Amino acid sequence: MSGSAFSQWGSKNAVVEVTNEVLDEIGCERNSTKIKECLKEKSVSEFQKVLKPKVLFTLRDDISLLSIGPKMDGDFIKVNCLKKATKNAPKRPTFIGVCSQESIMSTTPNPFFPLPNKYFNLPVEKIKIYSKSDFEDFVRVILAKEKYFGNNSEEFVKKVTEFYANQTNDENSDFNFFFEQYTTLISDLNFNIPALREAILKAENKNPTYFYVYDYNVDISDTAPKLARGLSHGGDIINLFGGLYKPIELNESGKKVQKKFVNLIANFIKNSTPSTDSITVPAITSDSFSYVFIDAEPTIKKDLWKNRLEFWNKIGPKYGYDLAGGFKINKKQG
Repeated sequence: MSGSAFSQWGSKNAVVEVTNEVLDEIGCERNSTKIKECLKEKSVSEFQKVLKPKVLFTLRDDISLLSIGPKMDGDFIKVNCLKKATKNAPKRPTFIGVCSQESIMSTTPNPFFPLPNKYFNLPVEKIKIYSKSDFEDFVRVILAKEKYFGNNSEEFVKKVTEFYANQTNDENSDFNFFFEQYTTLISDLNFNIPALREAILKAENKNPTYFYVYDYNVDISDTAPKLARGLSHGGDIINLFGGLYKPIELNESGKKVQKKFVNLIANFIKNSTPSTDSITVPAITSDSFSYVFIDAEPTIKKDLWKNRLEFWNKIGPKYGYDLAGGFKINKKQG
């Protein structure tokens, strides 16, 4: 729910780069023992002027959701590696989940981010004609940066484009195929792959781990045009806390789904296992990635996005950088 610490925006060092840029632009020396004193002398308006372009979602040119976020520094968590931290942590039941198409918020018009740019939050007229060349251009400019892949950037573009272009099992003529694949690609890198990896790692380290995919929009007042299948980021949370930017309206079907979702969480809190009157979610094991798919009638399914997880687990070692996790890898030979 809300994202995994295993994502490149969840716990990596990008904030250091942004901090150094802020220091330069606001007029404070880097690596100085007087940084804090210098920053305290600056006004709120000075900070706003420098920071606004860095936090505006529509101005970003990278896959990372956030310019400013947490990083592993060995202070609160006494190691600087999430795998080691997971291995060393006390064993506790864990319930992890994502919405079925998290990055609709990043690819379609969004009230939080009203100004579309060339690569994110596209206008409806562009979505309708989104093509394979648009997809390839996105991969080339936003993902396949030379700082990540060096001379292998174009080969990386080809591999990613070919892989998502062949995801034809879910083709539907009511939706633009390449726009959906572009949305899925961003969902995979920012949410899906990190969450799957985290769940598998926690299960491997003897934490009883459960997973859900949420796919039901309970808000009947949401009349925005449906441009991609699935439910966007935050669609699960409104069951617990209401709308993110407007009140929500529920019909009887929505109320039933809301009750089932709340019961899953409540029973997990009480009994360490998510369940409703009709289903009990199995824990993830080394042999089976079972999860609950939550729509009008929640069901238990297996092997969530298996081919996409395998693709990203292999392509990182091949080219020396893991985009979903935001870290370098020693390249495999051959």
